[in-house]
Amino acid sequence: MDLTAIKIRISKAQMSVIWPGLDFIIRAMLAREMAESAQFSYSFRLYPLPPGFDAGTFNPAMMDSIRALWIRFQPKARTGGRFELNTIEIRAVILSVRVNLSWVRRKAHDQRSLDAESKRNSKLDNKSISELAEQTKRVIKSLERSMKRANRLFLKVSSMGEYDIQSETWRGHLLWIRFHLAYFKPLPPVLLGQRNWEKLIINRLVAMVEVEIQDRGYQAPEAGELRRLMRMFARYARRGRAGVFHPRFMLSKRRSVADQDYLVDFVSKRIELKEISNP
Repeated sequence: MDLTAIKIRISKAQMSVIWPGLDFIIRAMLAREMAESAQFSYSFRLYPLPPGFDAGTFNPAMMDSIRALWIRFQPKARTGGRFELNTIEIRAVILSVRVNLSWVRRKAHDQRSLDAESKRNSKLDNKSISELAEQTKRVIKSLERSMKRANRLFLKVSSMGEYDIQSETWRGHLLWIRFHLAYFKPLPPVLLGQRNWEKLIINRLVAMVEVEIQDRGYQAPEAGELRRLMRMFARYARRGRAGVFHPRFMLSKRRSVADQDYLVDFVSKRIELKEISNP
């Protein structure tokens, strides 16, 4: 029994905007577990975020809690009902409401070429989306009142320090869901094919580090070896193992001496550089 859970009634109308978003989150997570990717996620590989940007932190316990909530809501997805929810579960419900609205807006964007009658029938016209947005605001306002009650109950049986830790963990997991499962903002098109784009990046990295190595009085490694190392660096950067260094910014006009130093150090740690002999 959860001592921090409060009793809350969710009406049929409220459930109509809660369940689709919650169902979307869980199904996107299941798809990610099977395919290691989700349909609506930020493309970190092609469009890396700025250095230092927080893209969230996955929390298995909170994801399991949301999945359990999905199972509990499933029998009452069409009718609503009474539930006992704690503060994290209520926040997950609020997230589901927001995801539902964002998902509908994305569908309207994707189907913007439809005629007016088809949009009205699919409830993707401006009027329907405006009505859904108003309903979303009302439901969130009601849930936020319940969340305040749940917060007060949590603080009665726990401490402020534990509440702060839980809230911080939730914020990180919330960002992770937004970027990895439910990123509905359309991304700009890639003009080059992915393979050609990757080759272009590696070519520019090779040219950049080759010049820096020679400027420091060392012989540049063989072209094949240097390309191998730059491909390794690109993999490290995509996986977040290169800190703030990423090809997207290192190859821009904003690149700094620190970028050049990092690349040369990256190469010198893996192969021995030979000094250029004076004639």
